[in-house]
Order: sequence, then C-alpha cells, then structure tokens
Amino acid sequence: MAEFFTLQNLNLVVVTFVIGSIIGWIFESTYMSIRHWKQYHRHINTGFLLGPWQPVYGCMAVLAVPILTPLLGHPILLYLAAASIATLIELITATLLEKLFNLKWWDYTYYKFDYKGKIALLPSLAWGGLATLFFYFVYPAIQHWAEFSYQHWGIWLSAVLVLLFLVDTITSVARLRQFKKAMKIAKNDANVSEIDHVAYQKYALEQLQTRWIKPTAKKLQKLRKNFGR
Repeated sequence: MAEFFTLQNLNLVVVTFVIGSIIGWIFESTYMSIRHWKQYHRHINTGFLLGPWQPVYGCMAVLAVPILTPLLGHPILLYLAAASIATLIELITATLLEKLFNLKWWDYTYYKFDYKGKIALLPSLAWGGLATLFFYFVYPAIQHWAEFSYQHWGIWLSAVLVLLFLVDTITSVARLRQFKKAMKIAKNDANVSEIDHVAYQKYALEQLQTRWIKPTAKKLQKLRKNFGR
C-alpha cells in the first residue's frame, strides 16, 4: 500500500483523485437531476465545491486502489471491501460537513437500514458495485492517461489540477461560511420559519452553488419565494 503513495506516483495519485471526483460528480448530479426534474426543471449541482468534482469520490478512488489491488483475483471480496471503504468515507464526510457547516448534503432516512440519514444499506451496496466497476474498467485507463501525461508534461498537469482544486476549495469554504451567517439572519424571518428549514437549506445552497450567487440574507429571502415551486 505504501508503494502507491510515492513521489514517483504523485501524478497518478492526483489524476486518480481528480478523475474519480469528476466521474462521481457526473454520476450523482445526473442521477439527482433526473430524480428531481419535476421539482427543479434543471441540472442540480450536488457537489460541495463549485467546480464539477466531488472530492469524496476522489478520496474513495485513491484509497481504494492500494487496498483493493491485492483482491483483484477475488471479485466478491473486492466488492465487499469497496462497499466498506465507500460507506466509511461517506459517513466521515457527512459527519464532518455537518459539524463544520451545520448542513446536510444528503439524507438517507427514506432508505431502510440507515444510520442517522448519513449511510444506508442500499446506497452502500450500490457504491460497492460502482467502485468495483471503476476499479476493473476505469482505473486501467486512468493509469495509461497518467503515464501519458507524465511523459509529456511531467508533474505540471498535477500541479495545475491541485492548484485549481485548492482555489475551488478555499472559495467554496468562504461561500459556505457566508451562507451559514446569512441563514442565521434569514431564519429570523417569519416566512422562513414556516417551512421545512432543512429542506430550504439544501435548496438555497444548491441554488447558490449552481448560479454563483453571493450568499446574503436578502438573496436567501428572495430564493425562499421560489422554494417548492
């Protein structure tokens, strides 16, 4: 496992993380957009960041590679290990986001065998299947692309990708801090208190992420008028 995290493989680690994050964002955003099309009638950005990537999927990909490699010849064990890794990362991510920003990015309470709405049996089984497919069919292509990019551009591609990710992370965290303050102000509005506050938080946050609106109490109050339409 330690061999994967070496300077020689730095480019592979970064490319694996970024491509895994992008694939996860495409999958989840597409699924949620289709599922809630009647409600929102447009694409839904389900990510924590503004860009088209979901770091939780990138983390899953990077951590899964060294752990699952020895299980290549055992598909069932690989699937179970992949599902366990994905579930653990999902639980940690949900807990951290809730603690830091007091916001829920997903809620599995409508699934059977859930734990505090953060993880559930059916999503975990699905993540295991997707992770297995990723490991067998997508990761080999990532390896070839990482090798190609390293031969032509060295670590410059990785440096640019890391820089973009850091800028997006800093910007997104700053916006979320503003959002949290604005939500406290908007919560005092009598109209806001009449609706499901958690659902409104999710709706308002998604609107702000998708449209790059500066999160202010006035903007949130304006968004509330469109909530539920």
